[in-house]
Amino acid sequence: MQALTPAEVAMPNREMTSEQYALQIIGFLLSYPDAAWREQLSAVADGIKDIDDARTRQACEAVLRHINSLTVRDYEDEYVRAFDFSGNTNMYLASYDCSNAGEQSEKLLAYKGFFEDNGFTLSKELPDYVPALLELCAAVSPTVAADILAYAEEALGLFKKRLTDSGYVQAQLVDCILSSRRRLEGRTL
Repeated sequence: MQALTPAEVAMPNREMTSEQYALQIIGFLLSYPDAAWREQLSAVADGIKDIDDARTRQACEAVLRHINSLTVRDYEDEYVRAFDFSGNTNMYLASYDCSNAGEQSEKLLAYKGFFEDNGFTLSKELPDYVPALLELCAAVSPTVAADILAYAEEALGLFKKRLTDSGYVQAQLVDCILSSRRRLEGRTL
C-alpha cells in the first residue's frame, strides 16, 4: 500500500476536480503549522487564487489573513489551544459523534477502511484526522470523496458548530468542506 504523505498543494501531482483541489488546500490550512508548513504557506496562498468556488476561495483567504496577522509563535499557540488541547474542537472526527469507546473504535475502523480500500496507509495520524481525510479526498475519485465526506458529515457539522461557537475563523473552512461534498455529488447549493 502507498503511504499518504503531505500534499504538494501548489503543484498537484494528479488530475483532480476543482472541489478536490480546494479540499487539499483546506486540509493544508487545517494542518499543524510546523516549519515545513510555514515554508509551503506562500505557495498555498498562490494556490488559493486558483480555487473556482468564490465562497471557498474567500474562506481560505480569510483564514490566511488571520494566520498572517499573527506571529509564527502566536498562531502555533492558538492552533495548539484550539485543536490539540481542546476536546471541544479537536481535529479527530470519531470523538464528535460517539458516546462510548466501542462506537469510537467502530468509527476509527470505518475511517481506516477509507484509506485502505483506496490503497493508502497512514503512518503518523489517526484515520479520522480532518487534514488526512481531506488529503485522501483529493487523491481518490470524486465519487469516493463524496462518500467519505457523507460518512463524516454529522461529525463535521458538529465540528463546525463548535468552532463557530468558539469564534474560530477555521469554521468557515469546515463549512466549505460540507458544501464541497454536495458539489462533488453534483447537487447545487
